[in-house]
Amino acid sequence: FRRRNNQIIHKQKKMKTIKVRSLHLIYVFSILLMIGFIIYKSGKFLLTWEKLTVKSFKLINSPQKNPEVVKRILNRYRENILTLSFQDLRDQLIKIPEVKDVSLSRTLPSTIEIAFMLRKPVFQMSNKGKYEIYDREGVVLYKNNKRQEDLITLKYMNQKEVKKILPLLSELWDI
Repeated sequence: FRRRNNQIIHKQKKMKTIKVRSLHLIYVFSILLMIGFIIYKSGKFLLTWEKLTVKSFKLINSPQKNPEVVKRILNRYRENILTLSFQDLRDQLIKIPEVKDVSLSRTLPSTIEIAFMLRKPVFQMSNKGKYEIYDREGVVLYKNNKRQEDLITLKYMNQKEVKKILPLLSELWDI
């Protein structure tokens, strides 16, 4: 009789622990599910919150020759500051001939700070009364109708000859 009773008690204890374990598992699973839901809702709120929409751009050392191009590019990037692709914006701004490099940073809640590193004009090439302004790397920065007095002027040259002159520019600055 005692042996039979011990077996019944042992089975009852085992059933009770199984029930307790399953209740604990359900409880832990429901807590994890609630935490996941809260994280999801918080993320969705942050990505759609109006206060995190880019409202202004702080431009440092902005290009002077193409301000309308910069404004047009920046108007395309008025979205949530957290999802804004800095790489895409940087790639678009570097396409402007006058811009050598760009540094971007977020200033929460709604401002993007853009610091431009501009190319410096070194010489100009005369071509049929118009002047193309070049930097040290041979990039045409802009075209001008007037001759700039502070730049070296090259006449009667083509693009291939300009490429040959570029390595010698450092010697001109040493004079």
